[in-house]
Amino acid sequence: MPQPSEPARLRVFAEASLAGLAVLAYLWLWRLYGFDLVDEGTQLLQIARAAGGALPYTDFETGYTPGYFALEGWLLQFGAFAAIRTFGVLLQAGVAAALYALLRVNAGLYTALGAVAMLVAFALPVSLGTGAPSNIPYPGWLALPAVLAAAALLARLGERRSPRRERVDLLLVGVASGIAFAFKPNTGIFMLGGAVLAVAATWQPMALAQRLLGWSLRIAAVAALLWLLMPTLGTRLGIALLAPTLLAVLVAGPVREAGRKGAVADLLCLGGGFLLVSLPWLVPLAARIGAAGVAEKVFFFGAGARTVVDAYLLEAPPWHPGTLVLLCAAAGAMGLARTYAARLAPVALSLGAVLAAGSAVVGGILPLAENLLFWSGPAALVLGLVSVGPAAGCLRERILLIFTAFTVLTIYPRPDLIHIAQIAPVLLLVGLATWRRAVDAWHRALPAGRAAHGIAPQLVLGFFLLLACGRMAPTLLPRLLEPLATLELGPGVEVQVLETKASDYQALGRLVAEIRALTGPEETLFTFPDLGGLAFLAQRPSPFYYIYFVPGRPDHAQAARIREEWRRLRPALALIGAPRVPAFAASSEYFVELLAFVDERTTAGPESWGVALRPARP
Repeated sequence: MPQPSEPARLRVFAEASLAGLAVLAYLWLWRLYGFDLVDEGTQLLQIARAAGGALPYTDFETGYTPGYFALEGWLLQFGAFAAIRTFGVLLQAGVAAALYALLRVNAGLYTALGAVAMLVAFALPVSLGTGAPSNIPYPGWLALPAVLAAAALLARLGERRSPRRERVDLLLVGVASGIAFAFKPNTGIFMLGGAVLAVAATWQPMALAQRLLGWSLRIAAVAALLWLLMPTLGTRLGIALLAPTLLAVLVAGPVREAGRKGAVADLLCLGGGFLLVSLPWLVPLAARIGAAGVAEKVFFFGAGARTVVDAYLLEAPPWHPGTLVLLCAAAGAMGLARTYAARLAPVALSLGAVLAAGSAVVGGILPLAENLLFWSGPAALVLGLVSVGPAAGCLRERILLIFTAFTVLTIYPRPDLIHIAQIAPVLLLVGLATWRRAVDAWHRALPAGRAAHGIAPQLVLGFFLLLACGRMAPTLLPRLLEPLATLELGPGVEVQVLETKASDYQALGRLVAEIRALTGPEETLFTFPDLGGLAFLAQRPSPFYYIYFVPGRPDHAQAARIREEWRRLRPALALIGAPRVPAFAASSEYFVELLAFVDERTTAGPESWGVALRPARP
């Protein structure tokens, strides 16, 4: 694909900046809206502890790497809650601008506009009752720019540039993977693995050493996939993750016309860039917790890591009839677009859309939309990998498909909306590139359809904008038209919420005030199972190693550590409540012994907002 001229680059930059500012203006409306006590509160408590000198993996249990706590802890110095929220909004707007720029160059204006609209509406949703998940400082948001940067750099391998420039790009891909690894370890590892296989697809097939190395990498990838995804074999989640990744391994073979030399040098550049970023913190961490600790807690090797996976593992949602109809229609249209029956491609898409709309009318629009959010990603990857072909002209897309298929593994083991949202931009990038290739094939197969082709992008954009507006209107209109209440949940934590939704937050604020009244600034809290955010809001220490209790994480043996720490920390108050999200639903039954231990050492106290405040026995 030809590269844009210099004026075109400036135009793309200007357009992307405007797109980013539009997204920023929208997200700014929600910057201080709501508060998620479970996820956001837990993250903020861990960040505050790390900023206060506590060490990840040593002083508190976490699945995130030190770079995450270093960055968020630094932000905490600039206004705590508001600073972290503001940085998150700016980051999301920057990601949207980058996605627009990449699609504007590679897939056209209308595709880029539609993608940004869909990203904001469906991957960054808002609930008037709880707020915007995009405001929660998940490390996946921080890794996302690195994922997009690596995808853009890898795509340049299909441009036949000089070997020296390609090596620099691969070094930067390794650096991007290392940056993601410093925030969210599984994202960085999967990025690096996907990049290695994507690069292997560009090697010369005639060189014996490169051919053997390529086969070795592909066999190792299959073995790693089967080991990693063993708990999901035979399940819908296993199908969703294994189908695209195994296809990616299959198409990662070299292309004769586009073969590149220097396989070993490629791998050294990727690995060197990754280690350049990772070793400065990995080596001190290994000295602190040991090599076995790093293997288990950072690289997720070992029985303990498997226990964590089992504790969080979710099944993928069942296939909605409307989803099956739409995906089959898309696959049929892509096949027809290349044949003498190309005129029927729009008919197949229209029929699929009508049937899917019918199923939505019967069963509801939201269930279909949420089902599509999950299954459209694996489906787009499978359709792209099956149809990409071996031609050198498709090398750019093959590279992106292979890289993305492995990067999407970051949603494992919890394929819920928030984890899908954190990888949505790269899925949109690759899925819409596949869509653009299908449209171009239809255009070539149907010369008489040039006039229709000219208006088709506008029609598709209109459809995307209609979907996006339909998704955003129920929350945006009340936000603009109804009065807001500004509430203080704790020192330095002010949130905004619609006055009609304020009662729950007012009750939370009263609970935090009561906790502060019952305890002194240095007195310790114990929270169970998902109430760590109360310690953050009340600005009271909660220095236990485990601060949230998913059944199986910690397991029964690990929970004994709480009993040992209790005697040393002597908490003044235990906060015990019913689980507030499904992941914690069975906590009370699983941690019966721990709760009995807490009951023996506390007395009955007041209850507020569904939380029992149990003072320690004298």
